[in-house]
Amino acid sequence: MLLVIVTTLVTAMGLARERESGTLEQVLVTPSGRSGCSSEAPPFLVIGVVDVGSSSRWDLGVRRPDAGSLLVGGLGVVLYLFSTLGMGLFISTASQTQQQAFLGGFLFMMPAILLSG
Repeated sequence: MLLVIVTTLVTAMGLARERESGTLEQVLVTPSGRSGCSSEAPPFLVIGVVDVGSSSRWDLGVRRPDAGSLLVGGLGVVLYLFSTLGMGLFISTASQTQQQAFLGGFLFMMPAILLSG
């Protein structure tokens, strides 16, 4: 649940806040090109990876022999984080205000959590 909140809701609201305050337009008009917009997602990706690492360390404690491959688990976590970050970026693109971003993130987050099993 924490990963969905951090990567979807906080990403969407953060970019909507930057659009409201006008800093997103300032980034877009800089001569650095479009790479400035792609720098919004990596901090949330790092926070998500640290969050998964710390929670798995607390939950698992001791590595069991039947726990599976760490490489496959890490790949699954990164793919999950990319998908939730993509939804957060999509929601922030579709919304004009922070309130719309929050409601859009909430409408994505609740079914995602309830249907995750």
